[in-house]
Amino acid sequence: RIVIATNNEIDPLTKSVSIYAIPKGDLTGMTPTAANLSRFENLDENVYGNTIQFATDLDGDTDSSFGLGTFADGTAISLIEISNLGTGGPVTISQIDVTVPAYEAADGGRQLNNITRLNNISPDITGNVVAQGGYLWTTHAVEGSASNSAIRWYQIDEITKNVVNTGDIENPDIDYLYPSISVSSAGGIAIGFTGTGLSIAPSTFLTLGFTANGLDADPSVTFPQVPVLIQNGQGNYQNIENGVNSFGEYSATRVDPENPFSFYSFQNFVPSLDVWGVNLAQARITEIAPVINADSGDNEVILRRSATDSSVAEIVIDGMVTDIYQMEVLDT
Repeated sequence: RIVIATNNEIDPLTKSVSIYAIPKGDLTGMTPTAANLSRFENLDENVYGNTIQFATDLDGDTDSSFGLGTFADGTAISLIEISNLGTGGPVTISQIDVTVPAYEAADGGRQLNNITRLNNISPDITGNVVAQGGYLWTTHAVEGSASNSAIRWYQIDEITKNVVNTGDIENPDIDYLYPSISVSSAGGIAIGFTGTGLSIAPSTFLTLGFTANGLDADPSVTFPQVPVLIQNGQGNYQNIENGVNSFGEYSATRVDPENPFSFYSFQNFVPSLDVWGVNLAQARITEIAPVINADSGDNEVILRRSATDSSVAEIVIDGMVTDIYQMEVLDT
């Protein structure tokens, strides 16, 4: 199934959200049809949240699809579950509030010479939610500790609907906007976003993290490196319509389908004055101290943070450390 959500606005005072689910085969067949489209329309955004993003399901669940939405501020985000997708029976919808640390919307992104700020649709979620390892992973921009725009990320248990891990990534001098996240089956994590400030033009950034014990319960996520500047912006951006200096407003970060230690990130930046562009970067975990250990049987493989050096990760096969890796941005 394909599941999407829309924001609806009849006028500034009349807003709602809608959700649609349709079998993918109905759209890719010789004669596309919407006969099996399930509709959940004109839902209250104060209940279901705004700008709902449904998960890219890397676990292969064919029965359910999870989406997350945010509110203007508060201590909850909305979790929506669309069920019975693979049964042939009626598709159903449910919603629950997930308790999170308090958040508020961040201001727009500062620019060189303090010109008009970039629009920041904080605290909306601006990239796909990721379903990986029985968890939902997402990120959004929130107000930081110094009235800056910071990145907040969450890991939510699909069964309990509780937050397992969360954290903020910020720099008081740089506003971080439009984040997206991806997570590999080995426990590697990448978050890409735009960064802009009084001393830096709108540029692309990436940070890499990993879990202490693969994707086991309570995996203790860590981001050992500060966000890395990938592509430096080359000027300010002004394209004001109806008083809003819109700038892309979405991003994407994806794990390589053939390599769980490689990620691709697509982020907005300014290649020249008042020009909007997208930078593609590849980030990989590079091997720095290999220890080869063969095993011909079925293996339990875990990527975890080293107990002696938090800047590196270890590959553990059947309880034995076989390789040591570090997170490093390689190609842009």
